[in-house]
Amino acid sequence: MKNFIYKYGSIDELREFTEYGEFAKYRQKAESVLIQIYSAKNEQLLLNQITGELQRLIPCGVIVGTTTVGEIMNGELLLNEIILSFSVFKKTKLTRVHCCCDEINEEAAGELLIRQISMSGDCIAGVMILATTLTVDAAKVLKSLSKDRLSFPVFGGGAGVYDTSRNSVVFDETSCFRKGLIAVIFLGSQCSIECRTSLGWRSLSQEMTITKAEGMVVRKVDDMDGFDLYHKYLNINNDGSFFQNVLEFPFLIERNGYTLARVPFYAHEDNSIEFVSDIIQGERFRIGYGDPEIMLLESEEIRKSMDEFEPDAIMLFACICRRFLLQTDVDREMQPFQCIAPTSGFFTYGEFYSVDHEIKLQNASIVVVGIKETYGRKNRKEDEKKICREVTDDLYSDKHNRIISHLLHFIKVLSSDLEESNQELIKLSEIDKTTMIYNRRKLDGILDREMALSRAQRTRMTVIMFDIDYYKEVNDRYGHLTGDKVLVELAEMLLSSIRRNDFVGRWGGEEFLMILPITDTSSAIGLAERVRKEIDKHIFDGGVKGGLHLTCSLGVAELKAEDTVESLIGRADRALYAAKEKGRNCVIAAD
Repeated sequence: MKNFIYKYGSIDELREFTEYGEFAKYRQKAESVLIQIYSAKNEQLLLNQITGELQRLIPCGVIVGTTTVGEIMNGELLLNEIILSFSVFKKTKLTRVHCCCDEINEEAAGELLIRQISMSGDCIAGVMILATTLTVDAAKVLKSLSKDRLSFPVFGGGAGVYDTSRNSVVFDETSCFRKGLIAVIFLGSQCSIECRTSLGWRSLSQEMTITKAEGMVVRKVDDMDGFDLYHKYLNINNDGSFFQNVLEFPFLIERNGYTLARVPFYAHEDNSIEFVSDIIQGERFRIGYGDPEIMLLESEEIRKSMDEFEPDAIMLFACICRRFLLQTDVDREMQPFQCIAPTSGFFTYGEFYSVDHEIKLQNASIVVVGIKETYGRKNRKEDEKKICREVTDDLYSDKHNRIISHLLHFIKVLSSDLEESNQELIKLSEIDKTTMIYNRRKLDGILDREMALSRAQRTRMTVIMFDIDYYKEVNDRYGHLTGDKVLVELAEMLLSSIRRNDFVGRWGGEEFLMILPITDTSSAIGLAERVRKEIDKHIFDGGVKGGLHLTCSLGVAELKAEDTVESLIGRADRALYAAKEKGRNCVIAAD
């Protein structure tokens, strides 16, 4: 494999580049040629002219292109240019598929793409995807693609645009999509692809909750308007510069053990904010800010990994957030990859990266892709490796990132101290003083959040309401101190009975509530019966000689589509009352 990178000047210059010189020599013996076009200009006539000429000059070429918000050539940022990357393969075959989302939804688009990928041939080495993320919910497409647990790497990026319009496109020599995707499939046992990614963002704010979201639009955060969050904490206005002002301050979300950044693209007149990536109602997040020092350190680790891999070409898919944050230092992150192999790419509106068989839509990250062919290949000798351009040793140059890193550390420590104090105050307000488990106020908040998550993720959820049978007699006979000891002992039993993702708290008096996410009625009844039996056979100390034998009654209710917190708890409470009427020490499920 051999890679060539060319900055477009004119059709005549392009023709000369392809017909003469080193590229012409290599392409004559090629199995296939991947031609990628990264264009700052969304000028259809010009792009058609370029792709048409390339199709005529290189019949074996597979052409794909995207508009950008910054072009990368030889590991350096260029602006307002058209960059062409020519990857010449000796043995690797390429197949291109595309999908227009004007007439089908994103889930169907993902299913169509996976069928096309599956039918492309054996020995898939990897898949590159380019998409118009401003007009397509790419997360839904990628989720649909991930259903088959793909065994090969998937990577790529979302088309960018220099202004605040949504006029980004992806294209080939025959089609141009304002709402669609294009994929290139790499086929062959001689092709090897290595992908790496890094984020480098730190959290700044306290944890908050997305309390109302529709698709990629966030309407409420902790019950304030989405835009008001940025206005309150960062003094950002709802005007034409909103996107440029929030680029450095994404939502940082922990999802399935993976940190994702989500950058708002647009603030609507109703003060809701729109994203180019998926947002889930009920998720918790913090506002983040990029740490340049961490970014550069993580990129250096990726560079070392790529150096060991020894690729023939490197592609970079970097979020516009990084370019905006690093400014003139952005080349310090990218240029070292050019020391390994010819490096090209573009600045994106969203990056695609597969990990653990799942394709993730990222923001604020950089995805680094190394590609090589092993056919007839020899490992590089040390003297064949390129020498990187030296970074200045001027003590006073390029030091603003270090200052930012120190300020970020200061803010993080200060925020941590404040949050620790706040957590203590919150704990005091959320914990029942007697049993030291959640109180009614905390349980109300958990119910709101878990019901929203259950509906957003289309999962089942159940609650168990129960109390101690004849608890009043314990207080009357032995006193309230004994009664409190019984409640404490019961709370400890309940905490040891629930799963890690379940919740339990004191609803009031001798009543307790268990909240069971991702649980149906049958499973909840099983847990309730286990709790009932454990209490029935347990001897409570209570400070009473010989101990106390107690029983409990339990009511189970599963969340229905029309339920509110009040109606869900009401059904559980009625089931509990029915258990009492039945004779106590039993479990009843609500209708």
